[in-house]
Amino acid sequence: MEEAKSEGRSGDWDEDGYDAIIVGSGYGGSVAACRMSMAGIKVCLIEKGRRWEAQDFPTDSLQILSAVRMEFKNYGVSFGPKDALFQVYEQDDSVAAVACGLGGGSLVNAGVMLSTPVRARRNPKWPKEWERDWESCEALASTMLRIQSVPIKFPISKIMEQIVEGDSCHNSVKLSVEF
Repeated sequence: MEEAKSEGRSGDWDEDGYDAIIVGSGYGGSVAACRMSMAGIKVCLIEKGRRWEAQDFPTDSLQILSAVRMEFKNYGVSFGPKDALFQVYEQDDSVAAVACGLGGGSLVNAGVMLSTPVRARRNPKWPKEWERDWESCEALASTMLRIQSVPIKFPISKIMEQIVEGDSCHNSVKLSVEF
């Protein structure tokens, strides 16, 4: 069995342990850990991945390939480094693409915030009770993350508008980034 590595623990080890253990340092885990610790709760945040510094991110196609891990659960086949930034899991009729590292999905999704399509949230695999509150929960998350549209038009979008002669949709992708 592989021994777990601890990469920089904040705070001192307490023999009494923790009040809460959070798995994953993405948006949800980080916010939960922050709020609990602010409330005086002793929190342990566990992350599968490593810390990625700016210079560690892939910058060309070959580097991107070396930063991907694929796992085909039904066949017991996997390839790519276990600490790869991009991880893709395939099993039965499902595929999940995730980021592996301190910060979770925020490492790779550029803060893009899209609403969940109605067809996806009405999938019978989701609990029916969730549908009732889905839109209000998404609206609350959007408010908390202060999502906003990119405040400028990039040259490529101007060119695309000319190509489609004004038939384009003027809704810009929302980001959880402060401008």
